[in-house]
Amino acid sequence: MFVFEDGVVVFALSRLPVRAQLKSLLFWQFVAFAMVSVIFSNFYISSQELRLKLIAVDDAAEVALLLRIFTFVLPTSFLWAPVVGWLLDARGLVTTLLVVQVSFVVKIILQMIPVPRLQILAFVVYAFWRACFYTVLIALIVRIFGFRTFGTLYGVLAIVLGVVNFVIYGFAELAVVLQSFLLFDLLELVPSVLALAFPVYMAKRSQSMWLRRDDVEKR
Repeated sequence: MFVFEDGVVVFALSRLPVRAQLKSLLFWQFVAFAMVSVIFSNFYISSQELRLKLIAVDDAAEVALLLRIFTFVLPTSFLWAPVVGWLLDARGLVTTLLVVQVSFVVKIILQMIPVPRLQILAFVVYAFWRACFYTVLIALIVRIFGFRTFGTLYGVLAIVLGVVNFVIYGFAELAVVLQSFLLFDLLELVPSVLALAFPVYMAKRSQSMWLRRDDVEKR
């Protein structure tokens, strides 16, 4: 009933021209899902020193130690590569998407708890999320929209995320004035929890998005 390539069901969108893909609701749902995580991810990195100073008040040595640990943990994302590969191969995109988003929500909750050493766990969860997220992001575009238009779609995604990122960086200045990240963490938590709906939506709608043999035969 469905079209298979290399044992994988083909998404109908992968057979459409790039303009049609860019106009599709699914692409912009995908952009919205990616936007929630990416903009706050970059903000998390850039604001780390200020965050730690507000948590470990009057303890410069603690802040310096935590920053060194953060800079060490951040590039260790590659250690999670086998886990990401296993999730994608054994559990599929939808389950991997769900795991990725849940880990991001866990990271937010940890960063909201004002315990300095607990932030080390937040660093580790973030490193895991970072490794998974960007791998899944690419896999999702290729899987749904195909290799042929990957460059264009990824380019549009990068432009949208870049513009939004530029605006978000103003939050750090407000945090200095307020001497708190609580408001911004709540602004991050709410859309991140709502973004859990995307993998659920994909799970329920995926079959209706697959290319059917009847559609191919009509062409």
